[in-house]
Amino acid sequence: MNKFKVPVDDKGNFYKKFTFKLVEADFVGVTDGKAKVTIKLLKPGGAHIKVLTLTLNGKTLNVAVESGKAVLVGPFPLKVGDNAISFEGTSDKPKQELEIEATPQLLK
Repeated sequence: MNKFKVPVDDKGNFYKKFTFKLVEADFVGVTDGKAKVTIKLLKPGGAHIKVLTLTLNGKTLNVAVESGKAVLVGPFPLKVGDNAISFEGTSDKPKQELEIEATPQLLK
């Protein structure tokens, strides 16, 4: 489970790139190097993102996200070592930092 803090500007727009590491033991049950990812908007409460553009290791998908609700998206290509992830979109809570949790579903 990885938590990412994404700053939002005064118009509600955001874009931020991150990396997170996975180790070989994380890939129990993954045979094709792809897995779905659960995205959850933890903070701020009551926030809505109509279209979150999520890019993970070069694959991009759009998803709607609401505070406190988990959304399963993908599959995305994942690898041992550094994985690049970015979040882009518009929040209905300008100037409030988003806290987004991304959890790869690596166990079948």
